[in-house]
Amino acid sequence: MNTWTSTETSEAFGITVQQLNTLARSGVIPKEGRGQFHPIKTTLAFVTYVRNMAGESQGLAAARVSSEEARKELWYQQARKAKVAADIAERSVVEIDQVRADMTELLQTIATTIKASSMAREQINDLFKVIREGGTAFDVKYGWRS
Repeated sequence: MNTWTSTETSEAFGITVQQLNTLARSGVIPKEGRGQFHPIKTTLAFVTYVRNMAGESQGLAAARVSSEEARKELWYQQARKAKVAADIAERSVVEIDQVRADMTELLQTIATTIKASSMAREQINDLFKVIREGGTAFDVKYGWRS
């Protein structure tokens, strides 16, 4: 079976790569190699960890999740990952990093055009102020900045 990368694994479990790496360093989640995770072993370990954290297995910390439950969780996570990939392919969603890169490129083009114009310096400064305020409001709205 193929391995998952750190990014794929963290996305499947709904955690950050940093959280995943912390769990791996502490021995909660097994790694197959540098940034590589076995889907079934990792899913089994993660489900056990979550259950222990939720207190469902108090006093039974050594108890393992059945392989059937782990397979169901793995299937669910793979289906979730496939849906995201299909949504991206269908262009019904976009990757946030690509949106940020495109936005940065657009704003740089606008800034270059404004600076090269024959507008008065004061008008240029006023225009940039309005653009910055709009950008900050956009960032706050989409959680890029608080």
